[in-house]
Amino acid sequence: MSVTKLTFQRWLAGAQEPCGDAATVLEFWLGHSIKELLGPAPAVRFERAEYAPAVRDLVRLSDQWHGRPDLEEAFVDGYGRHLTADEVELWECEAGLDALSGIQSGMTHHDPELVERGHRTLARLHQLTRS
Repeated sequence: MSVTKLTFQRWLAGAQEPCGDAATVLEFWLGHSIKELLGPAPAVRFERAEYAPAVRDLVRLSDQWHGRPDLEEAFVDGYGRHLTADEVELWECEAGLDALSGIQSGMTHHDPELVERGHRTLARLHQLTRS
């Protein structure tokens, strides 16, 4: 078993704190529902998993609760805590990189939803810098 799978299994079992560096699966995108990812039989493909900051997985997931404080609070309740200031700063950096990557990939593969998500993320980040 790979280190990534083992770390992820520990995290799912609650034996490892999901902060700092952890196994990230990069599977939170429009093609997967939360139920598929976190249900009784998670549909997580590990071929894209890697050891990285845990906040990285939250970049795409957070797009789902933008403008919905009730969903964000539900996530925080389930996660068990708010992000630290360092994690928020890292989330902003990861979100910018993911947005640019999504726009490029969406343009290349003719995926307008991916391009739109990237633009939405950049607009949100721009608002954060202005507030």
